[in-house]
Amino acid sequence: MRGFASKMAPAAFTVLGFLALPSASRADQYADGLAAAQRGDLATAVKLWRPLAEKGHAEAQFNFGMMQRAGQGLPKDLSAAAQWFRLSADQGFAAAQYMLAAAYHNGEGLPRNPVEAVKWYRLAAERGDADAQYMLAALYDKGEGLPKNRLEAMNWYRRAAEQGMPQAQNNLATLYLTGQAAKPDLVQAYKWYLLAAQRHPPGPQRDQSLRSKEQVMAKMTQAQIEQAEGLVLGWKPKPEKPK
Repeated sequence: MRGFASKMAPAAFTVLGFLALPSASRADQYADGLAAAQRGDLATAVKLWRPLAEKGHAEAQFNFGMMQRAGQGLPKDLSAAAQWFRLSADQGFAAAQYMLAAAYHNGEGLPRNPVEAVKWYRLAAERGDADAQYMLAALYDKGEGLPKNRLEAMNWYRRAAEQGMPQAQNNLATLYLTGQAAKPDLVQAYKWYLLAAQRHPPGPQRDQSLRSKEQVMAKMTQAQIEQAEGLVLGWKPKPEKPK
């Protein structure tokens, strides 16, 4: 689950009266609230963040949404959580856009609305949020809320995979293996299954990625295996900077 926002958001606070760049005092107040939350003192975090959230601080609004969604520090209220997410999302805060999309997708605090879910997943995905990129890919893959398009799914899985998300890496590998979006490519399939297995924690998902990698390996030449393992050896995640 997502945690509290850990740094100042790049949103334009002028919408609700803040300066475009927050003052040092506001930044300190937010940081003090974050430190309190991280040591488990949510009552102090709420006290410090509430005036910021009510005046339009996107990250404080997001954090209030997370607390009300979980019922930690504030009463559990999915409808109120969704409203905090919307206030933050409207300022362009990608994490809040993702959570608002999830609320529409799952009907949590809002009526279920696949079209709105796609809209907000896309906004967050375009800003570099890996979770949103993965969910948008999955919706294209299934044809849920928008027409099925495996090529678009592959593109969004790739962006999330390049950031290091193992679920996206596994699904990207499957598309390379099956040729459902592009010409089959065993080297790329092996590469992404192996990376997924390396990044998954121990458990069923990791085991599945390893099994899939072994199945692909059985179809490859030794030269292809060496090529794929060379690609894995030099690979590093490439986090996207928020836009």
